[in-house]
Amino acid sequence: YPWIYIANPHARSRPTDRNQAGFMKVAEELLQAFTAKKNDIETSMAGKAKGSVTRKLTPLRKALENDLFGAAKKKHCTSGKWMLFPYPEDVNRQWAIVSEATVNRELGTAAKVAPDDNKGDRVPRLICVYTKDFSDLDDVKRVLGRLVELGLVKKKGAGDERGIYYKADVFTELGINSENEWGLKASLYASRDLLQAPKKK
Repeated sequence: YPWIYIANPHARSRPTDRNQAGFMKVAEELLQAFTAKKNDIETSMAGKAKGSVTRKLTPLRKALENDLFGAAKKKHCTSGKWMLFPYPEDVNRQWAIVSEATVNRELGTAAKVAPDDNKGDRVPRLICVYTKDFSDLDDVKRVLGRLVELGLVKKKGAGDERGIYYKADVFTELGINSENEWGLKASLYASRDLLQAPKKK
């Protein structure tokens, strides 16, 4: 089933210099190089405690993440999205709020929702709220703040407090999910972290 999509008519369209093919080429090389290093470390440290291997891989994994996001910036592949997962009985209400706010310039560049698959199950449906640049933290936080004001995200309290997550589109295009083989964190931001009040000194 195709996505139902709406764009902010006042936002600039996706840049024409977005070089997805160029990014994918660089990204695949980076991922392959990391995999080779990972395999070498795991082989050389066979029999060692898992924690020791993890400590060796952590800085390499962080460097890979930085290199991927750096390549995305260089190739102008910077879009990303906040992801909402309403249940079917609430998806129409939430989508109505998101679509109206998108057209009224209250959110990001665009939004989309997964349509009913007619299977009759209660699997949550995905709503994506897009921003232009994953590295523009002020804009990412602004959109999140508006989602809170619209009642779509809880700031704090009891109940469903997993919050929502923001994912760079390049990670979606690379197929990087929560159980990816490189051990990368699939999401870039979490609402719980960004909404957390700064600690008093």
